[in-house]
Amino acid sequence: MELRGAWRRARLWSIRLGVVISMVYAVLGFVAAPLGDFHAHFSLMAPSIVVFTSSMAYAYAVPALSRLGSAAEAAGIPAVALLALYPAALYLGYGFSWLLYSAGALLLATLSAAGVAAMRSSLLKASYLHIALSYAVSAVLVPLALGRLGAGAAGMAAVYGLLLPMVYAVSYQSFSMTCGVKPVLWLLPVSTGLSLAAGALLLTGPAGLSSLLAALSTVLYALGARIYRAGRCARSGSLAHSYFAAGYVGVLASLIPVIYAALAGGDVYTMHMVAIAFIGMHIAVHAPMMVPAAAAGIPNARRYSIAPFLVGLSAAAAWKACCLCSSVFLIYWLALVLLVAAALRRARQY
Repeated sequence: MELRGAWRRARLWSIRLGVVISMVYAVLGFVAAPLGDFHAHFSLMAPSIVVFTSSMAYAYAVPALSRLGSAAEAAGIPAVALLALYPAALYLGYGFSWLLYSAGALLLATLSAAGVAAMRSSLLKASYLHIALSYAVSAVLVPLALGRLGAGAAGMAAVYGLLLPMVYAVSYQSFSMTCGVKPVLWLLPVSTGLSLAAGALLLTGPAGLSSLLAALSTVLYALGARIYRAGRCARSGSLAHSYFAAGYVGVLASLIPVIYAALAGGDVYTMHMVAIAFIGMHIAVHAPMMVPAAAAGIPNARRYSIAPFLVGLSAAAAWKACCLCSSVFLIYWLALVLLVAAALRRARQY
């Protein structure tokens, strides 16, 4: 029992550290862009989201993994550690950085797939299978993009190969369970497949076609998860449900620049901007509800506000016109997301 308790504490601290490290990388990535250090931005920005989402994926997979034994439950610790080391190694130019990503991603793919056996819900099974598939595919796509095209392409490969599919898989289950909306389940593999194909085309095909596939995947995801019915959550009367609903209205709004960018030619730089904004809106929805209890083991202040969504959309809109302004907005957005849940005595409603 003592050994099991030690493993649980180690698991909790690995998840906490993963979340904290991801935030440090994100802030450094935000700051690097207006300073003109695009190597740092590309090395840290998308990978920071990978570290965050992977830490959260591990946290939520633990109940299923625990049924498979303590070894399976603890196996996520080295996976999170490997992915947390990847951005630093990439920034420093170490040749083995791709191995850190691939090893961590393959380990999490294995754990996600193994956890499916302990689940009963068909929706949860589908969600975790798609997460497992995305980790496995990205374990190949990211190193290939890094070797052929550099850190920027590797970041976009992570976006298309892992982050967008993970957003789809998580939202399918969370939106359905929170709002009582039955998703169109067959559209989950379709939207995921299109995003993975967009990632593959980064390596071989025209950027415009890759962007179109990615944009189409976001639209089909929105239709399949039926997030256009966000108003159903708002009518529940709960402040948390209203926050959740407002967030998904923001997600729908963030689809507009994704579609526009893809139709306007879909250059990688622009798609990077709008895709990160789209993913960031989902993080703003879920992080304040998921991180405190599930990942950090701390109280949730539930200081819900629509401010993070407004600031996040403003950051995306300002990126091309004023990179510095956008970066300031993004750091402010991150602070607002933290303040939603942070149990600080002096923090007030903003």
